[in-house]
Amino acid sequence: MKINLHELRIKNGLTVRGLANISGVGAGTISKIERGNMNPSLLTICRLCCAGG
Repeated sequence: MKINLHELRIKNGLTVRGLANISGVGAGTISKIERGNMNPSLLTICRLCCAGG
């Protein structure tokens, strides 16, 4: 199953910086993940999931 971080972020009304502030994951890291230039670590995935509420 493919989950699109960009689509979920937009659906929740968040900017990259907003998600970065909530999750503690750097904006550059989020951007790289969304573009497919980086595979997130398990810790990063957990932080992003927890930021979703």
